[in-house]
Amino acid sequence: MPRNSGNAVEAVHQNVNAESNKKGMNDENIGPNAHGETLTETLDETLEEKIPALAHLYVLLHGMWGSDKHMFTIRDQLLVQDPDCTVFIPCKNGFFKTFDGIELIGDRVIDEIKLFLLENSATKKKNQKEGADGELQSNSNTNPTTFTHISFISYSMGGVVARYCLGHMHDFLSNELNLQLQVFATFATPHMGINFYKPYFPFTLLTYLGSTLLGRSGRQLFLNDNRSKSEENRLLLKISKGKYLQELSKFKYKLT
Repeated sequence: MPRNSGNAVEAVHQNVNAESNKKGMNDENIGPNAHGETLTETLDETLEEKIPALAHLYVLLHGMWGSDKHMFTIRDQLLVQDPDCTVFIPCKNGFFKTFDGIELIGDRVIDEIKLFLLENSATKKKNQKEGADGELQSNSNTNPTTFTHISFISYSMGGVVARYCLGHMHDFLSNELNLQLQVFATFATPHMGINFYKPYFPFTLLTYLGSTLLGRSGRQLFLNDNRSKSEENRLLLKISKGKYLQELSKFKYKLT
């Protein structure tokens, strides 16, 4: 049974018993109502509405010069394979905003994921408030979802953004929501950066254009960011160790 569902069940029983006592009903004279439904059937339907549904949350991230619409095909396939899952595609980093740098892009994605989970997850304590009589009440009129697993599927630069986000979301995903990290999948992602390894024309020109025209994100992907400082300060090197690598190791399945 989902976490906190016991409180919801108890609250329903209390409400039904109180209503029964008010009308002078007992176990012997309970019969069908005007619609032919017994109190037991009505209670079962009420419990079904109160208990949150379980779901697997998939987060899809697009690549450079992309938008959330580029991930619709993957979304549709996931929903065909698992109709009960939930798919969330962050949409605040489209087109030119993908040039702003991995950190800024990642921070926007983190804010979107947190906002989505806060508004839709039944496991987040801030979505609920303690009533005066000890009953657990929901702030939302719609039935919340108890997310048990979370997976990330990313394309191109989106895979690098996902790795950055995971390094900064451990406490929120694992400790506060108790989500199990299930699948981390990327495709066409330059995890080690972009480098032609050929120091002559036209490859030197392509490296220059990529580091210049694609903004801070381009410099980071071409390993040309923070060149005046230690190489360890380059973003792709930073997210390849420490807390970033530890979070990746916690996924049950990793596909790159």
